[in-house]
Amino acid sequence: MMTTTDYTYNSLFLWGKTILANHNIENCNFDAMQLLLKASELTHEKYILNKNLPVSNENIIKYQNMIERRTKGEPLQYILGEWEFFGLTFSVGEGVLIPRPETEMLVEFSLDFIKNTDKPTVLDLCSGTGCIPISIAKNNPDANVFGVELSHKAYKYFTENITLNNVTNITSINKDIFSLKNTDFSCKFDVITSNPPYITTEEMTFLQKEVLFEPSMALDGGEDGLIFYRYITQIAKDYLKNGGMLAVEIGETQGNDVKELFLKNSFTDVAIQKDFNGNDRIVKGVLLK
Repeated sequence: MMTTTDYTYNSLFLWGKTILANHNIENCNFDAMQLLLKASELTHEKYILNKNLPVSNENIIKYQNMIERRTKGEPLQYILGEWEFFGLTFSVGEGVLIPRPETEMLVEFSLDFIKNTDKPTVLDLCSGTGCIPISIAKNNPDANVFGVELSHKAYKYFTENITLNNVTNITSINKDIFSLKNTDFSCKFDVITSNPPYITTEEMTFLQKEVLFEPSMALDGGEDGLIFYRYITQIAKDYLKNGGMLAVEIGETQGNDVKELFLKNSFTDVAIQKDFNGNDRIVKGVLLK
């Protein structure tokens, strides 16, 4: 049994980093530090001040368990139980897609599009954690925002994150987007956003082990990865105002295919936006009825 003198915070961090490196975990330095701060309930500043002090048995055991989970491929975000997106904190865990930084582009485009609109309305489809609609609602308190999510596990995180971020101008709906009806909403929308499943069924068999922890229903976009885009571009005209914007996240090889779906469904000013790695990431367009 270890005693409180077996490890200082610094030596425990070095132990964790070594274990993760030996298991070929990318960013082992970052992951080991984040898990230590979580296990010890320290900020990074407090770690620096206390790094040569001994760690309690309880925190050593907590950290060891976290490191073991990470060596098995469980995502860092799941172990931490939360992740930052657009400057906000979101609860995450098994059964929900982890918010990713490139998705913040959807929020930025939406906020820019509605910035001069009086009491804008926004609909997000396949909301998951709610990171997109919650971020839009938080940054535009005059907006009336709706989010639709099918998975009961993900929906639990969605509603929890609404409370966590103290957002009152948002309505969460637990429903399959393929069964949406006009009567589900009392308004037309200025913006529709979505980060739908877009990985092809074949690609699903080659995913990294970390990604395999995430729910397949949030990833699998069918044989060609375009099932959701076909549907969303078709129904958007029933829910968008004339001149409203549809913006969706895409896989890096899907830009031209999704752009064609936009053009076939009465969208103009259709543009493919690249992410910070130079990959196609967002397709957006304006609806003219």
